[in-house]
Amino acid sequence: MKASEAFKIVKQALGTSVETWPGYSPSSVPFAIYDDEDVFYLNHPSPPPERPSQLVAATSIEIGGVKTATIPSRMCPDDKELIPLVYHEGFHVYQDTGRFQFNEQFNFFRTLAYYPELDSTYRALCYAEAQVLNDTRLPSSDKAAYLAAIARRRYQILAERESLLAFEKSSERREGTASHVEQKARSQIFGVLPGPVPSLYGWSRQYM
Repeated sequence: MKASEAFKIVKQALGTSVETWPGYSPSSVPFAIYDDEDVFYLNHPSPPPERPSQLVAATSIEIGGVKTATIPSRMCPDDKELIPLVYHEGFHVYQDTGRFQFNEQFNFFRTLAYYPELDSTYRALCYAEAQVLNDTRLPSSDKAAYLAAIARRRYQILAERESLLAFEKSSERREGTASHVEQKARSQIFGVLPGPVPSLYGWSRQYM
């Protein structure tokens, strides 16, 4: 999707935003919606005259001294992908302006190097966690007990390397909540319910 088209869709959609998190609305969040040629700003008080060099991902960055959600329109083939992403990235701005405090300290690149994504025991635990969450026959009390046991073992593995637990907790709080907001927007606006929980990182499972 071209940035010009995405801008029009987002501007119209945010005229009547839905509630996905107490106190959060993307309607007042500054956005930079861009493609390879153009960038369009929404709710930004002082957009820069030149294209920012940091426009490389869907995220929250500072543009002109203002926390701004950046939306690469090429990631979105239609409004069903675009609008939930807007809610997600806008929520990161909401987090970054003081609503959430992330005190966990870790070396991001060292963490990625040591994350046990290919460890067979860790992958089995992730798979088991997803299976428990997807099992509609299990009572909530049983699910809670099984998930607590699985998480305890996962955390034991993460604790073997420096910073992995801090990374996990920070990811669950930051990306987990943003993913929850994205899913609620997709459900309320388009009637698309979340699919089965995938066997991925913790934050993408816990907030389904």
